[in-house]
Amino acid sequence: MSSVLSPAWLPRAGSRWIPLTSTRGVCEQASCLSLLRSHRAHPHRGAAESRRGTRAARWVAALCITLSGVATADETLSTRAPTLPPIANPAPPTVRMRDQLAPLPEISDRAAEEKPCSQIVKIEIHKYAHALHATCTEGHVRSFTVALGRRPFGDKRRQGDLRTPEGHYRIVEPPRSSQFHVFMPLDYPSVVDADAALSRGDIEPDTYLKIVRAALRGRLPPQNTPLGGAIGIHGEGAEHQGWTATRNWTLGCIALSDRDAGFIAERVAVGTPVVIRP
Repeated sequence: MSSVLSPAWLPRAGSRWIPLTSTRGVCEQASCLSLLRSHRAHPHRGAAESRRGTRAARWVAALCITLSGVATADETLSTRAPTLPPIANPAPPTVRMRDQLAPLPEISDRAAEEKPCSQIVKIEIHKYAHALHATCTEGHVRSFTVALGRRPFGDKRRQGDLRTPEGHYRIVEPPRSSQFHVFMPLDYPSVVDADAALSRGDIEPDTYLKIVRAALRGRLPPQNTPLGGAIGIHGEGAEHQGWTATRNWTLGCIALSDRDAGFIAERVAVGTPVVIRP
C-alpha cells in the first residue's frame, strides 16, 4: 500500500527544516539519526558551516530515499512544507466543574437517519460542540454526540494529560471489541505531533524516526512514547452506560453511546480519515 508522509522532516543548519517525502518504504540509515542528533546538539553555527550543513542535510536525505528503495522520478526535496488544511484554534472558554457535568447537547438529524449509509468515508469531530460528523458514500452526513477527555480543551501533548488530540488522523487498524463495546484505533501520535514534540524537546530523535517509519508503512505508531497512545473512537461499555450524554469522561479518546459507536464501526475501514478540530 502506498502512503505519503506529510510532512516528514530532516533538519538543516540553523533553525529551519527540510521535508523528506517518499511514497513507500522508510529511511532506516544510521546517518539520518546521526544528522538529527548533530543538529540538536549544535543549533548555532556560522554562515559557512550553515551552508555546508544545508548541503549535507540535502545529501543525506537523498541518500536515505535512494538506499531505502523509495526514490521515484517525481520525488523532490523542497524547502517548503506541504500545505495542510487549516485547523482553527479559538481560545477555549473557562470550564468549571459543574460545566463538565452538565448535559451535553443531543445531536440528531432525523432526516439523515432515514437515509441509507453503506459506508463512512470521512469523520470530522468538533470538540467544542461535542459533535462527530460522519460523511457517507451517499453524500449526506450523519451527526452524533461525543464525549472527550476529562480535560476537553487544548491539544494533547503528553501521556496522562487527559486531553483529546487535535489534527488529521486516520483509522489505522480494524475496529475490535473492547471493554468500551468497540474500539477504533487512530494513528496517534502522527508525524505532525512528533515533529512538534521534537522541536519542544519532548522526544528523542530515535523516537521521532520510529513514528515516521510507522507512518510511512501505514502502521500503528509506537504507543509507549512520552506523547501517550491508545487514542481512538469507542463506545461506553457496561461500566459507563449513559456517561457520554452527561460528561467528558475518557482519558483522551472520543466516546459515543454503544449504539452510535457500533453504527460507525460497521461502516468504517482502515484508512478512513478522521479530523479532530478544537
